[in-house]
Amino acid sequence: MFLWVRIIVQPILAGLTNDDRVRDLESRLHSLPPDLEQLYDKILKDSDPFYFEHACQYFKLVLVFNGPTPALLFSFADEEDEDFANRLLTRALRDHKVASRIQTLRRRLNSRCKGLLEINCIDQVNFLH
Repeated sequence: MFLWVRIIVQPILAGLTNDDRVRDLESRLHSLPPDLEQLYDKILKDSDPFYFEHACQYFKLVLVFNGPTPALLFSFADEEDEDFANRLLTRALRDHKVASRIQTLRRRLNSRCKGLLEINCIDQVNFLH
């Protein structure tokens, strides 16, 4: 139940940000499936098709890591340049670069996974289940 509430809060907050009327917020709430599995299905079906393949890659990464994963490590796995990590071993990343990578990953997770994956307060990627 808690997870369902946590996931549905996002569209409600978006409605508040967009100055939706109370009736609009109620409509948003009533349009969401009452069952968590159906809610997952709706989230994935309503996702941007352009991002669907990338979202699947993120879900696979989480399964491979088998649990919470440091966001920085996750961002390396998400890197387009396959040799990026090898080159990185020769120099350290500065704090602002680490923060930038994590912020980029946070935005990518939000746009592609719609709340099903998130970065927690200790900068680890978690799968909500």
